[in-house]
Amino acid sequence: MAEGAAASGAAAQPRETAARVATADGTELAVRWATAVRPSPLALFYLHGLGSSQGGDKATWFRARAVAHGFAFCSFDARGHGDSGGAVHDLTLSRAVDDAGAVLDWLTARWDGRVAFFASSMGAAVALWLAERRQRRFAAGVAIAPALAMERSLRDACGTEGLRRWRDSGRLPIDNEMGEVELGWPLMEDLPRYRPGALAPRYRTPTLIFQGLRDDRVPWQTATDFAAGCAAAGDDPPAVEVHLFAGGDHRLLAYREPMWHLAAGFLERAAATGGAVSQLPP
Repeated sequence: MAEGAAASGAAAQPRETAARVATADGTELAVRWATAVRPSPLALFYLHGLGSSQGGDKATWFRARAVAHGFAFCSFDARGHGDSGGAVHDLTLSRAVDDAGAVLDWLTARWDGRVAFFASSMGAAVALWLAERRQRRFAAGVAIAPALAMERSLRDACGTEGLRRWRDSGRLPIDNEMGEVELGWPLMEDLPRYRPGALAPRYRTPTLIFQGLRDDRVPWQTATDFAAGCAAAGDDPPAVEVHLFAGGDHRLLAYREPMWHLAAGFLERAAATGGAVSQLPP
């Protein structure tokens, strides 16, 4: 009896595997794939922010919640981050979208159910652009403080003289709570291709955005302006809704519980309807 109970307990543990996925240029990305004991028909595709990793506080917390809820959870370390190859210096948004696409292909080759992205900061911007490019792959998305206006933010932060030094040296050190990363000038050259005003009219994936009003890196107006641009496309309901946290900073770690409560309900409806959902509960 005890042996049977132990076997049953062992069988009840979520399953997790690790893999490495090669990108178009041969860079290998570290991937983690976790499935629940009684999975729902939805897998979450997690993209972390600049300087973070799939082993960071936010990714770890949401992975545990997602798998306990029944969602499968796929995450990866971006190029130059965590256990992946490459260098942050070589990162551009185009390359980040292509890299995420390679991991998405790996995921969908192994998963027959629906996929929703769950992403933060620069990773959320990457996810939004990837969802526009591959609309049929995503039932829905959840974006935390998406860095959709990186070009403008970097210009404002550097100023004219700082941009000149960055262009001449090719290097821009950036400090955040995760440590220091070094951005290459090709990132700035690439960013004009990815302005939120160009994305909004084409964006169709039902998405819930969480944004803090005290975010000192991504102005909250970036999220609301994007949502307004999506609403102007005339979809009913609009593709994007925004939930603002009055006391929230960029990382929103203090708001993980309410974010998960709202996101889980939204994602359950997405799994049931294939994406034709109203984002927030009545």
